[in-house]
Amino acid sequence: MAVTYESSLLSAPEQERAPAIEIDFSEDLTSEQRKIARRSVERMAAAGVEAREQQRAVEAGYQELSDAINAPLRKAVEADEAGRRKFEHLRDHTPLRFDEPTLLEAGAEYPVAVEAADMHIHDVRATQVFSPPYHFDWRWHNTGGSAPYTSSTNRPLGQASLQGRCGPWIPGAGGKFVEAHAGFGLLFRPTVNGLLSGDSLRVLGFFWVVGAFGIGSNATVEGGTECTILEDGKLKAVNSHKLWRKRVSVNEWADFVQTNPVTDTSMRTQFPMRAGHEYTFNVGFWIYADNTAGVGTSGAISALGGRVPSMVVTQP
Repeated sequence: MAVTYESSLLSAPEQERAPAIEIDFSEDLTSEQRKIARRSVERMAAAGVEAREQQRAVEAGYQELSDAINAPLRKAVEADEAGRRKFEHLRDHTPLRFDEPTLLEAGAEYPVAVEAADMHIHDVRATQVFSPPYHFDWRWHNTGGSAPYTSSTNRPLGQASLQGRCGPWIPGAGGKFVEAHAGFGLLFRPTVNGLLSGDSLRVLGFFWVVGAFGIGSNATVEGGTECTILEDGKLKAVNSHKLWRKRVSVNEWADFVQTNPVTDTSMRTQFPMRAGHEYTFNVGFWIYADNTAGVGTSGAISALGGRVPSMVVTQP
């Protein structure tokens, strides 16, 4: 059964901006192993929130400059009744033009075109190929923004799906940006020192929609895959692939659909292991959507459905 909580193993400053997390554990895990897995997801999510905050701080600086440039135009529109009515009509009647594809749902079948043998494993003596169900799965979203429109994982199948919606142009959207992650994890406790190396197969489909109409409007979508290694709940190694990013501004809109499953490239990650310590290797997916309406309207949808059919780990 999934457990939902506000992170409680973090420091007080970290808890103030703690992401919302859900974890589903294998019944074989002990209470101590569950605590370790929970700590690893909390730290991973906290690091993700910090990285996103840094990126948003940079973007906020650009937005302040744009707002300053557009301020005279905005005042002129607000002072002119006919102009104000035109922008209100634009905001309320600009049609959203997209057909939502059927992406992966948590219980659906998802084809796998690549076998584990295609990953070119060189040292089979120290290598294990794991397949679903994994030791645990996880979902989290940044509570500084809105919750995802949909978010699901299926540990027995190794499948996850995410969709984020934001902006007044998008039906069912939240008022803030959306950042959401979902994936799967493995636990290890080595008896000798050595190197932990992990990779995985990641098969996915995705779609996105962005639109911005009016003065000072913009919209952005991003998404991709990620993996991490943690030691005793401390983040030690991170790897991420950004598979798409699209940003539009004044009077632009765009969309893209990748419904046929595609296989992400290798994302090998490694870190030295120490005997007697606890390690987690996590693989997952992420999406991001943001917008600024300005004087007009804007919105964004970022969606992904994926499967992790295998996780390949080499350890001492």
